Amino acid sequence: MLILIIFFNRNAFSQNSISIDGVKYNIEKKENRSYIIKNGDTLIFVFDKMPKYPGGHDKMIRFIQKNLCYPKTALKENVSGQVIIKFMVNCKGLVDSVQVIENVRKDLDDEALRVIRLMPRWRPGKLGNKPIDVWYEIPINFAI
Repeated sequence: MLILIIFFNRNAFSQNSISIDGVKYNIEKKENRSYIIKNGDTLIFVFDKMPKYPGGHDKMIRFIQKNLCYPKTALKENVSGQVIIKFMVNCKGLVDSVQVIENVRKDLDDEALRVIRLMPRWRPGKLGNKPIDVWYEIPINFAI
């Protein structure tokens, strides 16, 4: 399944479908939080503003680098890899529902989860002027 996140003006969705590059997509409103456009296996989630980490993307990367501790056993065994973490930035800007969607091994996965759970409050995503829950994915790289 392909998931895309695109920004549109919400007024474009007063109809039941939209055509993008000649492909017709059906539009649904989901739980008053976001628009979902469906065409086969493609889902497009539409928001006016994505969540923003305080200080921006570069500050988020520095936060992760500063707080990430390479597990001693993984370091000793020369284990490296990339853990993909999925989490929700809720309508209050809090990081919630943190989970591993691509794992390496338990100690690296647990460390990636720990660091993401430490994150400060974000600026929430918005649809119109209403704060909304938005799912976010981030890779955490462990390299020796």
